[in-house]
Amino acid sequence: MPFPNVSFADTSINYRIRLILNPEAEIPLKPPLTPTMISIQALLFLGAMFCFVLP
Repeated sequence: MPFPNVSFADTSINYRIRLILNPEAEIPLKPPLTPTMISIQALLFLGAMFCFVLP
């Protein structure tokens, strides 16, 4: 049975390994811009639909 995976899993594992090897290192975390913007737009759209449907 295959396990589900996440597209950013390799990156997060690499960050964890870096922090284990060098705990004092600062690793910049940048969220992916395109998926973040799509999620925000979908959230606003669904929120607007919810508000307009309810009396």
